[in-house]
Amino acid sequence: MGRTEDLMKRMAAEQAALEKSLREGTAAPSVAPTAAAPGAPAMGRIEAMQPRPAPIVARSDESVDRDEEKRREREARRQAERAQEDAEKAARKAAEKAAAAPPKLVLPPDMAQVVDYGKVYAASTISDSNLRVSVAAEDLGMTPERLKEVAAAQGVDLDDIYNARLKGRTYDEYVRAAKERGVSGFLTVAERERALPELAQEFDSSKAGVASDKPIALKESRADAQVILGTSTALPEVAKEGEYAHTLASVLVDSLLKQDRPSELYDLYGRKTATGATQQYVEDRVKDLVRSTNLRADTPNFDERMQALRRRAFNEVLAYKTIGMWTPVITSLDVEAV
Repeated sequence: MGRTEDLMKRMAAEQAALEKSLREGTAAPSVAPTAAAPGAPAMGRIEAMQPRPAPIVARSDESVDRDEEKRREREARRQAERAQEDAEKAARKAAEKAAAAPPKLVLPPDMAQVVDYGKVYAASTISDSNLRVSVAAEDLGMTPERLKEVAAAQGVDLDDIYNARLKGRTYDEYVRAAKERGVSGFLTVAERERALPELAQEFDSSKAGVASDKPIALKESRADAQVILGTSTALPEVAKEGEYAHTLASVLVDSLLKQDRPSELYDLYGRKTATGATQQYVEDRVKDLVRSTNLRADTPNFDERMQALRRRAFNEVLAYKTIGMWTPVITSLDVEAV
């Protein structure tokens, strides 16, 4: 038993020396084979069972440089891919934002043209309409046909200018009233551009049968009576046929009369001459709007929203009145009620 233990210790020492020499790169010491004791494993089997370390290979500088170059190339590709992804993402966001934003409205050429309608007023001493327009057009450097086209696009009634002079109104008075009605031909180009988005929105709303809920304006007329803007063709402050406000009222009325309930209310009140018909229409129409908008007493800002519905109903009446389809009288008391 003692000889076997000595043999095993000697074999372990020889194996450790061999591994050390391999690690240090030195030659292994020569060891004479030792006869194995009876029952002990052979030396060759023990060596085969031991893991051998991988050989150490020195890398050249050229190989290291190539690996570094490849690493830099991979990093450059990753950065380029990230930059491309960021650019595509930014482009998608810009496209989504542009799609969500309303298109920018641009004044049509006829709306953008500036015309001195004072030339038309100056020619209004001529009774013949065609000759009057021809003289004014020549002073403006335009053809008569072109003057008529631009005036129509800008909501300017050339004959109305003539009639205003016949009635003794000055050109400044006429222009002031036209501006109050929002006639674009008497606004600056900048004012027309600022008003365009709102006008477009109002037109779309009117086309859908939704009246404005803006407050109703009262003003002093030259006739020394309070009138509602847009309710009487006999007064200078109201919309005339061909002007934008008149067209807007026509579109709204057309839409309302295609709906059952508004059409029913118009037939019920719109042709009455009795006092109070206007308020009766407003009251009944407000009830309809309250139901359609699901407005309740516990709705936030109930009072303000209720008042807006009353103004909306009243502006429907004004639209009928503007185009001459509302028979009942509209008084200042009716306006104060909304």
